[in-house]
Amino acid sequence: TDSLVRKSGFVSVIGKGYAPDIHTANGAPRESFVKFTKAEDGGLNGKGKWPPAEEGLRPTYESDKVKKYLSGDYVEVE
Repeated sequence: TDSLVRKSGFVSVIGKGYAPDIHTANGAPRESFVKFTKAEDGGLNGKGKWPPAEEGLRPTYESDKVKKYLSGDYVEVE
């Protein structure tokens, strides 16, 4: 627990170590509590794929360019 990274709740300070109000089960970490609700089908007028999926920018729909980016093929080391 000494190596846990934490953000102060009141000021913009990054620290290390266990903090009960951040790392305990009743509220840890505060930024991770989210709820996703499907609003509507993707695509124009609810037909087809969501535009980022159509363009190959979403997991399971990756385009060849995205796969190349993820594998690091755009980086050249001299």
